[in-house]
Parts: sequence; C-alpha cells; structure tokens
Amino acid sequence: MGDLEAGKVGRGIQGNVFRTLKGIMRDAYGKGAMTDVPVKGIQEPEYVREKVVIPSLAYVKKALTVADDDLALEIVMMVGCNLRNGEARAVNINNVVGDCKTFGSVP
Repeated sequence: MGDLEAGKVGRGIQGNVFRTLKGIMRDAYGKGAMTDVPVKGIQEPEYVREKVVIPSLAYVKKALTVADDDLALEIVMMVGCNLRNGEARAVNINNVVGDCKTFGSVP
C-alpha cells in the first residue's frame, strides 16, 4: 500500500481496497485458481480517524456574515439540515421547496 500512501490515498480507502482484493484472492484460492492464499500474513491497513472540530454557533454566525450566497446556503444546509459538505454542495437552490429567508441566516 506504499504507492497509495505516496498518492495521498487515505487509510479508509486503503482498507476498502485491501478488503476487496483480499475477497477476490480468497475466492480465486477457493476455486483452485491459486495454490496459496496470497494475503496470508498481510496486515490490513488501520484506519485512524482524525479529530473532528465542531464550530461554535458564534463561529457559524460570523462565517455567514462574510460568506457569499452560495457558501451561505451550503453552511445553512450543513448546520440546519445536518447535511455533509458534499450533500450541501449538491443542493440546487432552484429545487429547494420554500423561501430561503425562512432559514433566517441566508441573505
């Protein structure tokens, strides 16, 4: 997995790749395509979670005062609707039911 680390691929993804390959190789071994289990003795990459920092309400309010409309909508969707950043970015303002002013923070 050294090449993956050099390519800045996270440990979580490395673990998923390892488990997928391990399953394929064990299946091939089980069907007789391989004479030995190729992943025997190989340790699965350990996923170490990074510390998460949750911003305070004061910080969120300050961020909303300097954010443009798109970023403000993203922040409100993350905070108010509990969306992750990718989900919040995918929100299309034309498909939102309701008036954005009801959120109170979006200009």
